[in-house]
Amino acid sequence: MPLPAGVETVTVSAGEPLTLPDGTAMTGTLLFTGPDLVTIAGQDTIAGGTVEAPLVNGEFTKTLVATDATGMSPTAWTYRVEAVLSNAPGWVRYISLPKASPAVVLADVLVPDPVAGTYTTLVDPASVLAGVTVTGTASAGKVLTASSSSAASWQTPSSGGGAAQPRTARVRITNDDLSGLPEAASWAVVQTSAGTQLKCSIAASAGDRILVCPNFLYLGSHYLDWVLLDSGGSIAEYATSESSSPPSEGNPAMYPLTTLSRNSSSEMFTAGPAHIDGSGSVTIALAHQGLGTGSGNRVYAHPTYPWRLRLENIYAQPA
Repeated sequence: MPLPAGVETVTVSAGEPLTLPDGTAMTGTLLFTGPDLVTIAGQDTIAGGTVEAPLVNGEFTKTLVATDATGMSPTAWTYRVEAVLSNAPGWVRYISLPKASPAVVLADVLVPDPVAGTYTTLVDPASVLAGVTVTGTASAGKVLTASSSSAASWQTPSSGGGAAQPRTARVRITNDDLSGLPEAASWAVVQTSAGTQLKCSIAASAGDRILVCPNFLYLGSHYLDWVLLDSGGSIAEYATSESSSPPSEGNPAMYPLTTLSRNSSSEMFTAGPAHIDGSGSVTIALAHQGLGTGSGNRVYAHPTYPWRLRLENIYAQPA
């Protein structure tokens, strides 16, 4: 029974007869094995298993479902090709049959050495496998890692203890002349007199949790808060409100009144897709709001009193 007309296929043939080193035609059968089950949306088709291609005078022709047929799930897998021969040792290799090439010769697509690994992408970087959406790019050293019951991605496995090791990044800024903060009627990222923004970036993926560990001096009447920037460098989220809405009087741990006691700890942000820049990093900055100017309003970033910030990526909350 032929496949439905709407299903893309690839015809594989011997081209020239398969032979022994002396030219004798190989005898036996080639077995083409795909996944045990694939579905093809829109065609009401389920396919899977093994197809036999008998060798006649060393030649064969078989038409098979393309490994990236439209609507197929899973997609972009590879066929396992096994030669079962009566006059030569058998062998196993792998082939990919994309729909862009509707007719191919086996010798042109056969991977001669399966150990090389060039054929090992079994799931397309963006596909659905058994109801699970798979993202990322498969490559040597990466494993398929679930982030929920319906999503997974190709990731580098963590080492030791079964848990990802925290990633850190730090900055030390010392180029301010202590002339004081400018007026900031609305919230803005603090920057030194030399124009350096007080911020730090760290590599992250969506869902990663970023701890903020600062060390610096400040004085004056300006309100301060830690902010998470978006991919374009604008303020996206405030630590105090835990939203895009600015706090009315800044972070309580940095309230501009020295007679108040404080109980502070590290802040934490959760990275989202909109926060990740083109280099794959998120950025945390110190922001301020206030009308006071001059040396009575300072965030110290000076060689004597450096501004330091360490970020720790402790990755996504375990399921």
